[in-house]
Amino acid sequence: MLLLAITALSYTSALNGGYIWDDDHYVTDNTNLTSIDGLARIWTEPLASPQYYPLVFTTFWLERQAWGLSPFGYHLVNVLLHACVAGLLYFILLRLGVPGAWLAALIFAVHPVNVETAAWISERKNVLSGVFYMLSAIALLKFYGLGGDARRQEDPDTKKLKPTNPPQRHRDAEKSNLPRGAASCSTSAHSPCPVHDQSLRWNLYFAGLLFFGCALLSKTVACTLPVALLLVLWWKRGRITRREVLSLVPFFVVGAIMGLMTAWLEKTHVGATGEDWSLGFADRFLVAGRALCFYTWKLIWPAHLYFNYERWVIDSGVWWQYLYPLAATIVLLALWAGRKRIGRGPLAAALFFVVSLAPALGFFDVFPFRYSYVADHFQYLASIGPISLFAASASWFVMKYHRQRTRTFTATAILIVLIFSVKTWTQGAIYADEMTLWTETLKSNPDSSLAHINIGLIMAEQGKYREALRHCDRAIEINPGRASFYSNRGIAHAGLGDFKQAITDYDRAIEIDPKQASFYSNQGIVYTKLGDYEHAIADFDRALAADPGNAHAFIMRGSAYADQGNKEQAISDYDRAIEINPKFAEAYYNRGNAYAAVNSQKRAISDYDQAIEISPEFADAYCNRGIVYYRLGEYRPAIEDLKRAAQLNNENARSFLRSIGIGW
Repeated sequence: MLLLAITALSYTSALNGGYIWDDDHYVTDNTNLTSIDGLARIWTEPLASPQYYPLVFTTFWLERQAWGLSPFGYHLVNVLLHACVAGLLYFILLRLGVPGAWLAALIFAVHPVNVETAAWISERKNVLSGVFYMLSAIALLKFYGLGGDARRQEDPDTKKLKPTNPPQRHRDAEKSNLPRGAASCSTSAHSPCPVHDQSLRWNLYFAGLLFFGCALLSKTVACTLPVALLLVLWWKRGRITRREVLSLVPFFVVGAIMGLMTAWLEKTHVGATGEDWSLGFADRFLVAGRALCFYTWKLIWPAHLYFNYERWVIDSGVWWQYLYPLAATIVLLALWAGRKRIGRGPLAAALFFVVSLAPALGFFDVFPFRYSYVADHFQYLASIGPISLFAASASWFVMKYHRQRTRTFTATAILIVLIFSVKTWTQGAIYADEMTLWTETLKSNPDSSLAHINIGLIMAEQGKYREALRHCDRAIEINPGRASFYSNRGIAHAGLGDFKQAITDYDRAIEIDPKQASFYSNQGIVYTKLGDYEHAIADFDRALAADPGNAHAFIMRGSAYADQGNKEQAISDYDRAIEINPKFAEAYYNRGNAYAAVNSQKRAISDYDQAIEISPEFADAYCNRGIVYYRLGEYRPAIEDLKRAAQLNNENARSFLRSIGIGW
């Protein structure tokens, strides 16, 4: 409960945050979260969501039904799950007899590098996967006879219980899991001995497999768990048996299948392809070494943390870039050479760090590498290794050599946790909203093209097109090869009325990436504003060819047909948009307008009803429904709708009310 309270207090600033970056794809604009059919698609259609993590989107689906789009609930669940991961970490370390388990769990809970995971709604992937990862580890460690009473553990060869190192005296360091003298700290008085009954043992095994599957369905970085378990077995016993390896084969197979599927989706669905990922093996080796050093330093000194770090220029012809992988290799070799003197624990912790980071070290292509090779959330689970090693080493050293200074050590540990808590609280505040996040990012990384382009989009949405254009220009100056940057600048040019330049930008975006439907849609909108419906409809056709399920493109093409006078084709496109997304208020509104234009007033009113039911603040729908009622001679509902629209600042409604002699 103390751990939960400290975690919650440290994240109070994040709890008040809003939605950022791709939270729209995950939550706010995710139509799968609004219906039972959507829930089925989450599980059965891998391409229905940004990534195939069905358990994550199921939690979002449940929350959408519970509290709608209020961000507080989503943030609260993230923080609670993060606290659960920390609590389960404490439980595992305690039962493995690791000194300083309480300190390791507290540091993990409030370490500032974990703010990006806990404060970013889309990173539900990390915390949910982390919970199932820990539960699987607990079940499997008990299956292997670890994680119970440290004085009674099962011999993997004889299947009989055997005594382990006596708790009160030192033993040979090679047979111990920590440096000499640490054995006195490796007992546990919590729970009886490991499992005797074979059926119960296999129940634990299958429970571990089930939890592992749940972890993979939340985020496939959990595929590193079987390797982590082998490391723990080697650390505790000094060897790994053939039977233990064979028992983990199903885990390796399932993990490999899910990992390959995620890698395929990253390339084909998310978009991790192109020049940004065209690194040779030597370059990827350099990225891996530098990333390991970067993450280690951020754990030691968590200052200057920001959402988008500088994207390194990797060049295998530059000699000093080899110093990073060389340093990492030297550390691992030194820990291996010194394992008999200082114990296997430090090497096991370091290898756990490397293995858990492996999916994000550059050997596999992931979309965020377009903007940076490192991100704080990549080392969420990996950070457990160094944090636990630090807490265990410090606790063991004090208990062995400075037991009389336990109070000083405790006070120092509390101070560290307090400093981290304050840093976490201030770090959480930058996730208040998108503008705050990107503005803070630019303060630390002025050359962040990602921050510039997103600020440009926000400015464009606010109608500040000149400021938007300035940020888009800067983003393109930094990274001239990004197709989406030109498309976004086209939006700014269109907002300023410079349609010719907007079309030029869209042409450039399409030239770079001809498969992106939104580029054609945006260009089609500009042609519609120019009255060039032939080109507009052709662009919407291309958009739908690239993305046949794009409801918005159907609406835009329908609007172009309607403006052209082809109401029947417009209604057909609106029908298709509604079929794709039955909760699309704009589709009902546009179809209502088309029905009104062909004097099908009852159908028009029915569509306006649907639009208002989905979006109760839809002022235009109230206005147009009121006008249709008025034309039908139903003046009471007409006046009510028009007044409601006027209250929502609809100028057309106010003008119509004035035209019929009702002041506003």
